[in-house]
Amino acid sequence: MRAVREASEIVVLGGGCYGCFHTGQLLKAADRGRLRCNRLVVVDRNPLAPARTRLRSDLVEVVTADWTQFLVDYAPRAPHDAHLVPAPLAPHVLADWLVLSVERARPDLRLVSGPLPGTVRLPYDHTVGRSRYLSEAAWRCPATCPEPAVCPATKGPRTWDLERSVRLSAEVPVVTFPCRHFVYGVGTVPIERMQWALRWAEETAAPGWWVSVLTASHCHGVATTLHAVPAGFEGGEQA
Repeated sequence: MRAVREASEIVVLGGGCYGCFHTGQLLKAADRGRLRCNRLVVVDRNPLAPARTRLRSDLVEVVTADWTQFLVDYAPRAPHDAHLVPAPLAPHVLADWLVLSVERARPDLRLVSGPLPGTVRLPYDHTVGRSRYLSEAAWRCPATCPEPAVCPATKGPRTWDLERSVRLSAEVPVVTFPCRHFVYGVGTVPIERMQWALRWAEETAAPGWWVSVLTASHCHGVATTLHAVPAGFEGGEQA
């Protein structure tokens, strides 16, 4: 008997092509008895996002909001079993969310963000602005790959794990938001993990504090490093 996944609600970032596809897969799973979920929340800052007309289901609620600001307000009060579907091809939303959330809780601090430092030997490693986009794959992967134990591309065992690779070379502590296959090709981050990370950061952050934030599946991810400085500090972003 196939397992049934459960979540009281799932937040999908993006109301365009990717968000509509992910939400459609979740609706399909619910219709076929593979997912039990009370609400699917689709977030897009565009009030005319395609999700408003393409997704017709009583389960779906489309919210017009900035992704990061939505998560700042939502995550602390979200149900413990809620999940987040990150948007592909996007800024490092969970790093930005952690910055704003900690700064709101700790007005004595400012968090300066920059790319993950150090050398990580990977087939794909590209820095854009304040973040490094990393991949264990030297090939193009299908968007709905569930990252099974046997890689569909190599036809061999998946012996790699991006979190492990980053931790082995990390120069500062790493907080990971694992994005794992949930159902029907859709990967999610447990909101409970975000709530834990926020509590930890609020309690431990102090001037001079460093942490790398990694949002990653087994194969692909994005990493950003945060540095806490006093609130009045005039320095810019990390080099």
